[in-house]
Amino acid sequence: MDGNARTIKFLWVAIAILAAAAIGLAIWAFSAQSQVNTLATENASNEQVISQDQDTIDKAGTSLSGLEQQQGALKAEYEQAQQELNVEQKTASQREQTISQLHQQVAKEQAEDTTLKGQLKVSQTKEKLATACASLLEHGLNQIYNAPTDAATYKEVTKLIAKSATKCANYVQ
Repeated sequence: MDGNARTIKFLWVAIAILAAAAIGLAIWAFSAQSQVNTLATENASNEQVISQDQDTIDKAGTSLSGLEQQQGALKAEYEQAQQELNVEQKTASQREQTISQLHQQVAKEQAEDTTLKGQLKVSQTKEKLATACASLLEHGLNQIYNAPTDAATYKEVTKLIAKSATKCANYVQ
């Protein structure tokens, strides 16, 4: 039995080695399956995160597209406002020039008004002088009319009237 015992022993050793190998292989397979499950779970989790990130990117793209449209609209509004501002500035400049011209015209008219008022006052004064002279001449003529028929008196009154008329003519001119 030496040969048989050795064979049995060898068989038991081979079975033990195979059993150990089978157990090791089972442990390894279980461990590998566990790692595969873990990786599958991580992969599913990563795919979910990627899907969420893709949704976020899609939403951001949509938002960006909307913002670009808003930017375009705002840019158009800005350019329109800038054009309107330029027109308003030109209009304001023209109005300022008109106001300046009107100020100059007012100053000129005020100067003319002052001149006209002075001329009016001179004319009014001349009118008063003419009235006073006419009154003096009337008085002199009344004196001649009511005076005695003395020739010397006529001459004297006539000289006074002529002298007064000359002074009045000088004042009124």
